[in-house]
Amino acid sequence: MCRLHFMGSAFQPGTYRTHTEPVDLAVTLASLLGINAPAQAAGRVLTEALQASHRAATTVPAPLVAPSPSPSGAPQ
Repeated sequence: MCRLHFMGSAFQPGTYRTHTEPVDLAVTLASLLGINAPAQAAGRVLTEALQASHRAATTVPAPLVAPSPSPSGAPQ
């Protein structure tokens, strides 16, 4: 468990006694920025500390992956 301190309009004031890990910070900030979390990050978004207006934005977009070519070589 680690102690994290957040400041700013995106966060609710208070003390939260949930389990956190340092990697949760990277995942939470990536979510707020609307970017992909680091590839190896296994943390979680700390939704309990976010203002309600920022909770809906906690889904981090999936990385873009180019479609595989079809077996015939024709566009899909």
